Amino acid sequence: MMKSLIFYGAGKYAEDNISRWTRAGLLPVRFADSNIEKHGLTLSGYEIYSLDYAISQYPEYDLYLSVGVDLLGRVTEYLINERGIPRERIKYFDAVEMRQGCKFIGTRIQFFGDKFGTCCKSSVVVIPYSENFEENIKNYNRFIMGLISKLRFGDMSVCEDCAQLRYDLWPVNPRLEVVGFDTAFKENKCNFNCIYCGVKKSLEDEIHQLSLIDMMRNFEQFCGEGNLSIVLASGEISIMPERDKVFEIIKENHWNVHVFTNASVFSQELAELIHLGFAKIQVSMDAGTATTFAKIKGIDCYNKVVANLRRYSNEIQSTGLIELKFILLPGVNDNESDVNGFIELAEQLKADVVISSDNRIVEKPLPEKTLDYALKLCKMCQQFKIQFNLTTEFFHPETYQKLTEALS
Repeated sequence: MMKSLIFYGAGKYAEDNISRWTRAGLLPVRFADSNIEKHGLTLSGYEIYSLDYAISQYPEYDLYLSVGVDLLGRVTEYLINERGIPRERIKYFDAVEMRQGCKFIGTRIQFFGDKFGTCCKSSVVVIPYSENFEENIKNYNRFIMGLISKLRFGDMSVCEDCAQLRYDLWPVNPRLEVVGFDTAFKENKCNFNCIYCGVKKSLEDEIHQLSLIDMMRNFEQFCGEGNLSIVLASGEISIMPERDKVFEIIKENHWNVHVFTNASVFSQELAELIHLGFAKIQVSMDAGTATTFAKIKGIDCYNKVVANLRRYSNEIQSTGLIELKFILLPGVNDNESDVNGFIELAEQLKADVVISSDNRIVEKPLPEKTLDYALKLCKMCQQFKIQFNLTTEFFHPETYQKLTEALS
C-alpha cells in the first residue's frame, strides 16, 4: 500500500522549495505545522493542519521534513522524543548524515568584486576569483566537498572554533540555496556610515576591477533550476549609477531578488520590481526614534526613510515584501522607545521583521539587558501578529537557544 506523504513544516523554506519537491514527484496530501495560526490556511494549494489531525486523517503516512537544513536534527528529535513519531516514518528530501556542520556550508555563495565567499564569515572563507566563471563554480564545489569531508572525519578545517559549528544532522551533499551579490564591486556606493558596518570605508579605499553587471551576466548561465534565492546587498542600490541596468537584468531573468536598501532614496524602478513580484526589500532601521537612527546611521534622515517606506508600501499587492531589520546594539538601541517605535512602524507598514545581533559580537552571548529587549521584540511581533525571524548566524548559539526556548 502506498503511503500518504505529509510535509511537516509550512514556513518560508517550504514555500521556496515546494515546486522542486513536487516536480520530483513528491506530492503531499497536506502540510502539518506546530504553529496553530497556520492551521486552516494553505501553502501552494495544500492545506495546513496540526500534526495530530493530519495523522488522524492519513494513518498510513510518511512524514517528510520541509524545514531548513539547520532544523533537520532539532525537528527530528522533537518528533521522536516529544510527539512519539516512529523514526522509520520520518523522511528527508536529500540524504543526511550526522557530522559537524552549519547551515551555510554548501548552501550559499557570495560574489564579491575579487573573490567568492562561501559562508557568513566572508572574510575567513574565500576563494580567489579567476576569469573563467565555470572554473570558479567548480572550485567552489571542490572546496565545499573537501570541507565536508574534513568535518565528517574530524580533521582540522577553516571552520575550527566557529560559533556556528555544531554536531547535528546535515545533508550529505548540500544544495545551493542562496546567492549573494555582495559589496566591493567597482560601481558600488553607500551614503550611510553605520556604526556597525565597514562597507562605506571599504568602497572608498579599495579598487575592484569586477563589475556587478558583469558578474550578474556571468551568473545567468548558472541559474537554470529556478530555486535559488538571490540577495542584492551591493552597497546602496538606489544611488548606484548602474541601478537601472541591474533592475533590467532582474526583470529579463524573472529572478526573485531580495534587495537590501537603506530607503534614503526612493526608486520608482525598484517599486515596479516589488509591484511585479520580482523583488522584496529589507531595510535595516535598527531604531524606532529619529535620535537613535541618526546615531547609528551617521546621517539624520529617519523621517525621509519612513516616508519612502510608505511609498514602497503603497506599491505592494501582498504581504511579506517589506522587511524591517533591527540589529541589537548593546547600550544604543536596547530601550523601550526604540523597540516600541520600531514595532509600531512595522505594524503600520504591514512589514515582516528581522531581528539580529551585531555581527561584531557574534562570538559572545548578548548582555542580559539586550537579550531582554530581543525577547521583547519577538513577543511584540507575536502580539501584533507580525511575521519575524531571527538571523541565526549573527547570534551566539547560547543567545539563540535562550531566545528560542523562551518563545517555544
